[in-house]
Amino acid sequence: SHIIGTDDRVLGSFALTFTQPKAPTDFELETIKTSARIAALAIEKNQSEENLKLYAQELQQNNEELKNFTFVASHDLKEPLRKINLFVDQLLENNLDQQKRDNFIERIGKASTRMYHLTDDLYNWASIGRMETDFKSENLNEIVQEVIDDLEGSIHETNAEIKIDTLPTLEMEKTQIHQLFQNLLSNAMKFHREEVSPEIQITSKCTGAGYCEIDIQDNGIGIDPKYYKKIFEPFSRLNNKNDYLGSGIGLAICEKIIRRHQGEIIVDSSLQIGTKITLRLPSQQTIDE
Repeated sequence: SHIIGTDDRVLGSFALTFTQPKAPTDFELETIKTSARIAALAIEKNQSEENLKLYAQELQQNNEELKNFTFVASHDLKEPLRKINLFVDQLLENNLDQQKRDNFIERIGKASTRMYHLTDDLYNWASIGRMETDFKSENLNEIVQEVIDDLEGSIHETNAEIKIDTLPTLEMEKTQIHQLFQNLLSNAMKFHREEVSPEIQITSKCTGAGYCEIDIQDNGIGIDPKYYKKIFEPFSRLNNKNDYLGSGIGLAICEKIIRRHQGEIIVDSSLQIGTKITLRLPSQQTIDE
């Protein structure tokens, strides 16, 4: 007898075996049917408990994420506002010469621009996972090439060299994966060593388990291993803000995109040698580990 769930799905089968060939009695047939119904309830109960555990874990992770994000973001968002208020107060003084006024106006402009980018990054980070993801089979080489075309100015400015091997076709949300690679390649060029042009190598390998690993290797300043987890926190800044522009939310966006794709992002880095970012992604989004 088939084990049928409440949504009419076939969950398995239930049968009685006998040591001697014989036709089952009506009682034995009823026993099989009853046992199959009990088994269906037990299977669905177990599945519901597992789903509830996963939901609780996701909820806890989201709560921790929100708590950390709210604290850090509020500090970073207030900082440019404090600067703007300070310089506006100074501009209201009557005894300022034109040079000082121009300087304060310029600094207000920079603070306003930073505030704009912070809020824009904040929106991008918060929107991932809230909207329904439309997974389609996409050629990763085409997406990466589009990213390189978009980053043409930065590539020319830093004299970067980017080498790409043949990359796989995977089920993904194209816009998010484009954003993922744009952030990773931008970082690889931004955090290059002084007087050393960025060299970036993108390679891949696929396993028999239905997953592919994409490596993005650079020759930049590297990351101390003790900061591997911290770099994925929103607004995390390991470097002096005056040395490198940006909000520090790029890798937090990357981590969230990878999580949305049921994948994993792994960091392997050596200071003043370079960083390798490994993206482990399923070839199909139906894979269930």
